[in-house]
Amino acid sequence: PGDAEYRAVWDELLLPIASEFSPDLVLIAAGFDAAEGDPLGGCHVSPAGYFWMTRQLMRLAAGRVVVALEGGYSLAATAASAAACMAALVGLDETPSAMREAQRAADEDVRHAATCNASTAAAAAARSLHPHPSNSAPVPTNSSDALSVVRAA
Repeated sequence: PGDAEYRAVWDELLLPIASEFSPDLVLIAAGFDAAEGDPLGGCHVSPAGYFWMTRQLMRLAAGRVVVALEGGYSLAATAASAAACMAALVGLDETPSAMREAQRAADEDVRHAATCNASTAAAAAARSLHPHPSNSAPVPTNSSDALSVVRAA
């Protein structure tokens, strides 16, 4: 299922029920397992689909919406989808240029996160090599040092 299937369910089932309920606040557990490119979700919801869903939820509760990122299994798909949700929340239009800018920012964040994740993994690997608190394992300060520690583990 992708954007069209999600939209049909939202239009015919979820939004009418939510509107009738008339919430005071909408809490969104923003997991992106259904995103296009997620290896485990098996769905094909595009960033534009997440943008649309976010905008629909903003119509409830006089726009009082809280979004909590849960994640997904593809950093790139999660970043692009989360960027689309944030674009909707801050009032950007769903134009190709706005979505490209959101995608560019998400891509930059993914590159940064990949470097941070390599350093974090290396630090964890170093600690596992020296588990006793009195041992001071070197903590890598950049991605190439991090990768060498991970490979050594």
